[in-house]
Amino acid sequence: MSANPTSRLVVAAFGVGVIALSLLTGCSDDSKDGSPVAQSTTTEESSTTEETSSGGSDCGEEPSTGQLAVPTSSVDYTTGTAAYSVTLSDGSTQCVTVEEDSSAGEFSSTDKGIEIRFGDVSAGILITIDGETAGNVPSEVPHQVEDAFTALQVDGGYFADSFHSGCDVTLTSFDEETITGTFTCTDVALLEDGPFSYDTSTTVTPQPLDTSIEKAEGWFSVRA
Repeated sequence: MSANPTSRLVVAAFGVGVIALSLLTGCSDDSKDGSPVAQSTTTEESSTTEETSSGGSDCGEEPSTGQLAVPTSSVDYTTGTAAYSVTLSDGSTQCVTVEEDSSAGEFSSTDKGIEIRFGDVSAGILITIDGETAGNVPSEVPHQVEDAFTALQVDGGYFADSFHSGCDVTLTSFDEETITGTFTCTDVALLEDGPFSYDTSTTVTPQPLDTSIEKAEGWFSVRA
């Protein structure tokens, strides 16, 4: 006996309903699977942006302003990074980057002095801040140091602000974990020798003694 037409319609309707339900379920699963991927991408982008803003290898970047908590005991800062753009009196310009992973600076709790020093004969940075000089130890950040000694090693030449009159140093964070800051220099003379000259692992061609730094600006960051 043939099937009742009404029964066929009911079965057909039921089949269409099952297919529609399957499609809806599949779309819902795809949406759930897609959400974590988008969230992961956003997190990675946020992380990259944070690393960049904290100071990368570019001369145009600077470490962001951080915390101030002058250490109560002496601290050795082991790792360091610095970058600075330099214009020499011969008209040449360059971006110099320096990195250190063993000894980058120190703070003395005895006289509150700070020394940032790392690099080699090719490139290096030296900043000395006398803690006993009024206006040198920060009470807030950023803080422009009243009197600092600054020297830069560029292409084998040691350029030193011997009279503390050609460079300005600003501290942007200072505690037992980190010291960061920026600096600008104009008209800094070349000296025959400096602390980076003892590095004999790299051979460089000496620069003419009448060479000077017309302008330099950059940043530094050291961590304990």
